Amino acid sequence: MCAPKYPARGGRRGRPASFIRQQTLSRHLRKALGACELPKLTWYQATRHSFASQWVLAGGSIEKLAMILGHGSPAVTLRYAHMRTDLFPEADYDTLKVDLGAAEASVTRISRKTL
Repeated sequence: MCAPKYPARGGRRGRPASFIRQQTLSRHLRKALGACELPKLTWYQATRHSFASQWVLAGGSIEKLAMILGHGSPAVTLRYAHMRTDLFPEADYDTLKVDLGAAEASVTRISRKTL
């Protein structure tokens, strides 16, 4: 058996380290975002939304999620509720009527100079 490459980092003879340091994850996230030309995100920012979304999709309580995320009110946490359409009553869908298939609709191009 060979010795681990970095024995002081948690590896043992015959068994590599079983954890990854946060700096390693952050470095790879930075590289991936850069390669995709996406805005910079911290590891915390990138995983917080994913956790909250998965919590909602799994049927977790919005109130409990608000406590976990440290929100002052479940109303703030409702931004994650879009993941589950059953959280919206039927009346919510009738609040704003928009017909995106209307024949008279047209697409307007906006140049970057306009913005």
